[in-house]
Amino acid sequence: DVLFVPPESFDPPPRVDSAVVRMVPRAEPAKVAPKLLEELVQVAFSQRRKLLRHTLGRWLEARQFPGTFDTQRRAEEVPVAEYVALAQVCS
Repeated sequence: DVLFVPPESFDPPPRVDSAVVRMVPRAEPAKVAPKLLEELVQVAFSQRRKLLRHTLGRWLEARQFPGTFDTQRRAEEVPVAEYVALAQVCS
């Protein structure tokens, strides 16, 4: 759930948009190595607004990733489930 908060709700009003995000934990966590998933996501988001081929693509090549992954997207365009699946394959 996301609740957008207008700048007028603050004093002084900031020059940015704000939001309150409600996060609900999963009933059962994904079966993936947390450190590997953390590293993968850090690499993916290390150069925001760049295509993943510049960051994650090199990371996957260095690990001789046998599968395919669309690196013609930006990190924020990839669903969480895809990052989890990728980490599972890489472990």
